[in-house]
Amino acid sequence: MRNLFIIVALVLLFGCSEPQEKPSTAVLNTINISLYSTVHPAKAQPMLINVVSDRKDIIEYSSKLQTNQEAELPIQYADRVYYLQLEYVTNGMSEYKDFLYVSTSEDKAYVKEFKMASKYDYDHFDDRSKASLLDSIGIKGWYLLTEQLLI
Repeated sequence: MRNLFIIVALVLLFGCSEPQEKPSTAVLNTINISLYSTVHPAKAQPMLINVVSDRKDIIEYSSKLQTNQEAELPIQYADRVYYLQLEYVTNGMSEYKDFLYVSTSEDKAYVKEFKMASKYDYDHFDDRSKASLLDSIGIKGWYLLTEQLLI
């Protein structure tokens, strides 16, 4: 009788417990692309120019961002500067990662993760502002992409 009681207790204890949820992985959902434009210096920067949400395009961007090698950014060749905000969704909750993307006059592309802050927002953006932005982000910790993003 005692053994039966122990078995029933174990079945109730372990058999009725809630199943453990498997940890969910973050899914890249959206990419917001903003441009720091020296062509329109009087406009607030960065300017949102595209929102990528098509699944095929997201996969392509993600693949290109992951094929890279660490390199120093040659600031003197920096041509266009973009702010990429990647939205990852896990269990209905959004998490954002910020990247600076730079294309150079040598047809190369570099990317660096950073934390977006108000000091990187500009009311007026010219070549001096671009140099200041890139200087504050730093030349180390960048990744040279094997292929440029289609922006």
